[in-house]
Amino acid sequence: MENEMLSAVLTVQQYQAQRAHVYPSEGSIQWYVRQHRAELVKAGALLLIAGRHFIQSEKFDAYVIGAGSTAAASRGQVPQ
Repeated sequence: MENEMLSAVLTVQQYQAQRAHVYPSEGSIQWYVRQHRAELVKAGALLLIAGRHFIQSEKFDAYVIGAGSTAAASRGQVPQ
C-alpha cells in the first residue's frame, strides 16, 4: 500500500510531462500551483519533501477536476 502511494508522488516536472495536454509548459503548471497552493496543500496534492515540491498525482488530479467543475458551474458553462 505504501509503495502504491509513493509511486503516485511525482516531481512537478514529471507531473507536467504526463499531463501536457492540460499543462503544455512547465510555466503553466507552476502558475496553477501558485494560484491554488493553499488548497492543493490542504487536499494533500502538493507536498514539500526535503525542501522540494512534489505532486501526489491522484489527489492533484481530483483537485483539478473538482476546481474545474466548480469554475465551470459558477460561470454557467455547460460542456457540449
